Amino acid sequence: MTVEGVGISSISRIKCFSWNTIASWQYLACQAAGEFNDHKLKGVELIELQADEIRTFAGTKKKPMWIFAAIEVWSRLWISKVVGNRNYCNVKTLLNQIIEACRIANPFIFTTDGFEPYSWAAKNLLDSICLYAQVIKKWRKNRVIKVERRLIIGTKAKMEQLL
Repeated sequence: MTVEGVGISSISRIKCFSWNTIASWQYLACQAAGEFNDHKLKGVELIELQADEIRTFAGTKKKPMWIFAAIEVWSRLWISKVVGNRNYCNVKTLLNQIIEACRIANPFIFTTDGFEPYSWAAKNLLDSICLYAQVIKKWRKNRVIKVERRLIIGTKAKMEQLL
């Protein structure tokens, strides 16, 4: 029900279970899903990988948390995730998890936003195995007014060949 946007309080009223029971079940389900992914998600072939961060709050709005996520575009499979501060260390952890979980037989396309640590980490960890591009969106009044594409690793000819 949570996947459909129903909150814990509503679920507890509908199912006649306490709020704590529902929260506990959700926690256990999340743990089991994470363990399943860690053990079963091996040897995924990458074609096009996108990485981004989601800003969220836990407890207080004074200290935001970041969820780093990497998704394989063609299959919509979430390859890796890291929760923490928005820094180089977490970007590096994300990319190391990707390298560990995937079978990289051919060069793949890797795209991110303009967050600079992605560029540093891609050059250090993925330089010979990917084509890396940044897609930078300029926003004004909650609307995208310009999209800039930067090819960081690789050539335009190689990118067109892979697309």
